[in-house]
Amino acid sequence: MSNERRLKEGTSAFYIYDEKITFSSEDPFIKWLREEGFEYESFGHGNGPHALYVNINSKVYTRGMAGVGLASVVGNHAIHIDEFKQIYFIFKKYEGLAMGYYSWEQQRKLDEYLKNKDAIEAENKSKREERDAAYFGADPSFEEYCKDLKTALLDDSWYKEHYTEEEIESEIEYFEKDVRHSFEREEHPNSVAAKWWIITF
Repeated sequence: MSNERRLKEGTSAFYIYDEKITFSSEDPFIKWLREEGFEYESFGHGNGPHALYVNINSKVYTRGMAGVGLASVVGNHAIHIDEFKQIYFIFKKYEGLAMGYYSWEQQRKLDEYLKNKDAIEAENKSKREERDAAYFGADPSFEEYCKDLKTALLDDSWYKEHYTEEEIESEIEYFEKDVRHSFEREEHPNSVAAKWWIITF
């Protein structure tokens, strides 16, 4: 029995063959790919007349090359533009979400969230803006801001378990320039605490 891990076979590249692909500057499909954030990656002199490789993970595409396999292809077969778009929009629906296994109830809640995502995010944004306006409307000093940031970090169970109050104070002092930048941009201490691991990375 082979020890090769077949689970890793293939990539996220789709091979799209469609006579509608013309590679002209006005090619509707290529314009659509660019609008969706895909970038062209040169791969030698592509000469496939109506063929594209498109990778939905790395968001790159390149022209097919007759007789040369440039990447492993999902399903080992070409598909048409409309078929690719159907598949792409299914994956785009979950873009930015962590991979996980869902019960039917969890999936139902996720679908409900995704259906109302724009409205929910707009409401959350409005609440954050009100919170920020109220906080900075009180005209806190930088020292008060640092104390509130420390409190926000200590309210996080992970930081509370792994850091002492003194260690957090020391980190805030060490990254004072970044903290001051957030203060000047009027970022709420809770928002800064939420991305603290990025600041200290």
